Amino acid sequence: MSLDLATLEQAVPLGIENVVAVSEIASTHDLALTLLEGAMEDETHLPTTLIVAESQRAGHGRSGRPWISPNGGLYLSVVRTGLEAHPLHTLPMVAAAAAHRVLTEAGVEASIKWPNDLVAGGGKIGGLIFHARTGEAGGTVVSLGLNVEPVPGLAPGAATCLAEAAGAGAAPPSREALAVAFVRHLLAAPDAAEDAVAAWRRALLHREGDPVEVHLDDGSVVAGTYAGVTAEGHLRLLTGDGERVLSTGDVGLLP
Repeated sequence: MSLDLATLEQAVPLGIENVVAVSEIASTHDLALTLLEGAMEDETHLPTTLIVAESQRAGHGRSGRPWISPNGGLYLSVVRTGLEAHPLHTLPMVAAAAAHRVLTEAGVEASIKWPNDLVAGGGKIGGLIFHARTGEAGGTVVSLGLNVEPVPGLAPGAATCLAEAAGAGAAPPSREALAVAFVRHLLAAPDAAEDAVAAWRRALLHREGDPVEVHLDDGSVVAGTYAGVTAEGHLRLLTGDGERVLSTGDVGLLP
């Protein structure tokens, strides 16, 4: 089913100036980043833009990891110039909290697996990625991928979708309604950022004292005890060599 542009345009009163809806794209995030960098290079105004695709040919998450993006999912990016809305270090937390709230409103009991994966019932249901370009004409890109319908070919238990996680007989909201709800929470008044960060902390899957291992982007693995997060949202890990503070990685719980 094609995306309904009229419904997506309900995001305009929320702070979106331009809506782009496409049937297929390589990656909404890559397009958003290209738009931002082009506006910076040309010193032109870039309206706050919402990009939504029905499917992606080359969707990806952190560190370029592939994100299977068939028809039936929600794939969107929000690109905006200006860095004053939220301190940059809080933006990933604000965005993840916004996505978590969307799932909660849809009847899904979800958690956030540090730093920005969305999980429900033990399976991944979505994730977010971010990029910022600093400077006088800088800006940010926030992208969300969400499994709305079952994704063929994924191992059972590794992933889930909104249609399954919401429970029997509960029809998931439309992709357009989910997109508008995400924009509403993401672009909430800047003074709501503190509450959003607190909500992000409450929604974290991990609890202090949990034994975890973290797969780092360089391929190495470090194990230890989860000790919470810093004010910047970095993970605190107690190891045999003392405390390590990690800004990125893929966390797994140990038995």
